[in-house]
Amino acid sequence: MFTLRAGLNYWQATMFFKKRAIKRYMSVLPAKLAKDYGGGSYYTIGQILTAIDACGLSKKYRQYAVAMFIDPEDLKQTFEMSFSAYEGMEVRREIADMFFDGEVEFVLRNGRSSQNGNPGTDPFPGGTND
Repeated sequence: MFTLRAGLNYWQATMFFKKRAIKRYMSVLPAKLAKDYGGGSYYTIGQILTAIDACGLSKKYRQYAVAMFIDPEDLKQTFEMSFSAYEGMEVRREIADMFFDGEVEFVLRNGRSSQNGNPGTDPFPGGTND
């Protein structure tokens, strides 16, 4: 059972686990998706969810994985159909604010972000210094 540290409130604990899950998606899924489905920039919701299951990753925050790896043109419709409690662009913006200096046009490829992504200032590995 998880015990909160002294001074760590529920919101902080929730953010810690959410950010940790997103980091795992960012570090594990690009290689898995590329290996199983080719090295494209975007994947279908089925491919993303299958990769999450195959890698044994948390399903609790899977909407973040979908927002990272699905074609931005399909984002709104996918979220309306599969994650109706969330708005796709808001989820993507939250990821961008956490890891990509607010740049919502990031693209993750095989463990590295595009030039539109992490400028290398985030301590999370996988960014570029381009």
